[in-house]
Amino acid sequence: MDDPGNAERKLIQDNTKTIRIDSNKYNLNILIITMKPIFSVLFLASFIFLAGCTQQAPPITQYVCADGSVVNEKALCPTALAQPSPAVSLTPEMELKVCAGMPAIQKGSYEDYCIMGLAGKRKDTSLCIEVSRDNRLQCYLLVAEVKNDPDVCLKAEFEADRCYQSYATDVRDGSICGKIKSVSERDSCYQNLASQLGDSALCDKITSAGQRDSCYSNMAMNLRDVSYCNKITNSDQKQNCLSNLGGKPQPPNLESRAIPSYK
Repeated sequence: MDDPGNAERKLIQDNTKTIRIDSNKYNLNILIITMKPIFSVLFLASFIFLAGCTQQAPPITQYVCADGSVVNEKALCPTALAQPSPAVSLTPEMELKVCAGMPAIQKGSYEDYCIMGLAGKRKDTSLCIEVSRDNRLQCYLLVAEVKNDPDVCLKAEFEADRCYQSYATDVRDGSICGKIKSVSERDSCYQNLASQLGDSALCDKITSAGQRDSCYSNMAMNLRDVSYCNKITNSDQKQNCLSNLGGKPQPPNLESRAIPSYK
């Protein structure tokens, strides 16, 4: 038979174990209840942190200021802009270097054209010396017209008369023809300007009788006016002029056609 004392002790031990287990369960429940708010806070904080990590950072807008600096806001750009450096004044020598070596074509030299342009820009005839002889007259003429001074043509020396004639034609001023020394070139200048301007007074200034008659004849044809035919001294040319304009021919001048007698 079992000892009653042993049974009692075993019952006490079992009850003690049951009490300890219940006590542990109670303590665990207390701990869970106590830590539950803390766990909730930690969970919420972790969720917010993870959510923040998954969002993309907004793009950063940057501005490049006038001085080259980079800022995050346009208002941060320096308000005082740097003053531009003054333009460098080129000397004639520096400008001539720009023209040097430019190509030449069949119609002319771009280097000459460049130098002529500089001479006109600076109104400086000394630059025309740098131009080839074939184009030097045009250089002096250009400077003369830019300066509105026909006497610049004197720089052209032996080509001064041609320079004056071209100047007179370009500016349409017959008075410039009087500066031409050569009689034939001066007469040609007057005749060309008379036709160009329709000014018969310029025909009166022509020295050569034959060229003066041609001038009157051209005026008569251009203006359809027979009165200019009557200024022609050569009888045959006058008759032709009147006939072409339907005017009344004059009787031939027999004295001008008299056969000289030889004794």
